[in-house]
Amino acid sequence: MESEITLFRIVDGKPIIKWEAIRQVEADHARTRKFFDANHARFLKQYPDQWVAVFREQVVAVSSDSKDLFQQVAAQGLGQSGVIGEFMDTDPMPWIVSVLG
Repeated sequence: MESEITLFRIVDGKPIIKWEAIRQVEADHARTRKFFDANHARFLKQYPDQWVAVFREQVVAVSSDSKDLFQQVAAQGLGQSGVIGEFMDTDPMPWIVSVLG
């Protein structure tokens, strides 16, 4: 896997922003989110009540513990900015919305 992308560097005490790197992170996140959303039902069935981390179009880690999940991600040299990690909750609590007037 790839190492984390550097989004800026300091030159003569001033930050120099790497816009191409920022665009790459945004593109990676969009690609990852699209893949995650398209495969959410499969992940829920395959990894019930587990944390799942996805980067681009690949599952990169699975764990019952979120801290462990991101330790696995870090061990692969992936930065968290391009990784989506979510809990595959088989019994989610319903949202209750109340509007008071």
